[in-house]
Amino acid sequence: MAVLIGGNKYRQYKIERHQDFIDYLFEAAESFWVNNVLAGVEPDATTLQNAKDKYPRHNPDTTLDVEPDSEAAKVFEHYESLKAQEKEVKAALELAQTDLICQIQNNEALAIDGEVVATYKAQTANKFDSKAFKKDMPELAEKYIKQSESRVMRVK
Repeated sequence: MAVLIGGNKYRQYKIERHQDFIDYLFEAAESFWVNNVLAGVEPDATTLQNAKDKYPRHNPDTTLDVEPDSEAAKVFEHYESLKAQEKEVKAALELAQTDLICQIQNNEALAIDGEVVATYKAQTANKFDSKAFKKDMPELAEKYIKQSESRVMRVK
């Protein structure tokens, strides 16, 4: 395979043929075609974005009420457990970042055995002040407001 990297760096790679992998891909494609496309059955969502795309709207005033030992209840308990772990990991990560910044101090970078492994530098960003724009030019701001709708999951 020949490629150009960045439009000017030519590289050539040899890719070995893997018949087992090719057979697997053909089987997966045929299964999808027969079981989903021809059968008119949507595939299960496998990513968060898949699920959001598959279920973009809710039916007002509806609730899925399940038994405590149902699959939905188990999925919910697993989600809650992972969210609790996420909070713990975020707190530990923040503490580790604090410790690392205190090690770097006023230096720009941290190197281990001559190799830079982390930097801590100031950066400048230009941001649009939409609040001031709406205050100073409300008619013009109204012209460019774009409303969007999305579903938000909140755990009680």
